[in-house]
Amino acid sequence: MLLVVKLSDENKEILMERSISKSSDLSLSYLTSLGIQSFAQYAGVTGGKPALVFDLLMKSDVLNCQHSMIDLMTNSYAQKAALWCLYGKSEMSSLSSQLLLHLNTSNPTQGVQSYNGEGTCQAICNVANMLTEEGDYNLASFVLLKARERFPHEPVSHAWIFCEQILSFTKAMHHSKWQEAENAVERLAAIDKWESQLRKAELCVAMGDYPGAATHVHNVLDYCRQRAEAECICPALRVRALILAAELQCCCAVATSAPAGSISLLTTALALAQLHYLDYLAALVSLHLANLQLQMGLPSQALKLINQSLNIILSHGGNYDQGRALLLYAKCKVAAAVGQATDMRKEILCEAIDMLNKAKMSFEKIESNCRVKDVLYLQGLLCNELGDVAERNRCALEFRQLDEQYPTKIPTMLLTHL
Repeated sequence: MLLVVKLSDENKEILMERSISKSSDLSLSYLTSLGIQSFAQYAGVTGGKPALVFDLLMKSDVLNCQHSMIDLMTNSYAQKAALWCLYGKSEMSSLSSQLLLHLNTSNPTQGVQSYNGEGTCQAICNVANMLTEEGDYNLASFVLLKARERFPHEPVSHAWIFCEQILSFTKAMHHSKWQEAENAVERLAAIDKWESQLRKAELCVAMGDYPGAATHVHNVLDYCRQRAEAECICPALRVRALILAAELQCCCAVATSAPAGSISLLTTALALAQLHYLDYLAALVSLHLANLQLQMGLPSQALKLINQSLNIILSHGGNYDQGRALLLYAKCKVAAAVGQATDMRKEILCEAIDMLNKAKMSFEKIESNCRVKDVLYLQGLLCNELGDVAERNRCALEFRQLDEQYPTKIPTMLLTHL
């Protein structure tokens, strides 16, 4: 019975604090720094204030520099990158990773020319993930190839294998190659079961298999509920699952009004994201809520929500999320202009077309042809209303050429999908 208590997660915070304090008293610098990093990781996933979490890591940095503990130094940078990513600050996450990669880790006294540890591999993979989000698939593949060459052995190799499958899945999804995406998800399951379940749910939604998507989402949510008491699961996993569950509610709704279940799921996700300081995920949830308000005929309220979160999406989001945000913003601007004076409405329509051009550029960068067609369709409608026949015909021609080259396999739902 005593062993079971020792292995449980009860009073984990107190035990970690005592361990750090005791190691410090005994001048065990390595264990003290390692304990601080572990405590910072625990605080990060259990809702600790970001300022306090990074303050803990700064104390670890001081010890690492004083005692030249290269491995813990690199782990600290990698942990900062992971925490910035968790909080939704992708630019800061990328900066931490690049600082690690530019760090001089040679130690001539020990004959070490360059330190190749897990933290270095994580930093390389983080850079590859950023390139994937930007649509630079070839560069991301090249970076992961370097990670494969430097870290061929387990368990470190799991990091770049994971990123390889995310790259394959993302590229296949934007190209509407469902079989390739499914293969990537199956390989991903060997590394991270629950990330694989979420990606499989995304694939099922894209294919129109809503019952299958619901099964995967509920599996993840059940797992999160079971592990909630242990307080050791990343909150971002549950928030993303709730967002997918809300999307499923919208896809299954046959009426134009948004289902109450979607609003409930999204408000739960928003509260959870705000509780754990997940700013980027909170901004994404706000966009989904704005999309529901647009469906309910409340474009003005939707615009207020978008204005609150758009800066975060444009500052830290990938091209796909930026394109979706701008596309939704244009829809809401047009919908809110109903009943305006003719001159005012024309001005708003011209602003919306400019915004759609930016969204189109984002979707083209990640090669999401289906989304590009969505933008062209809306641009054609707006140009037609403005009486710009030449621009309308150009959009129609580009849409037709794109549809012939990349036919849509699942009917798009412009009014329900974000």
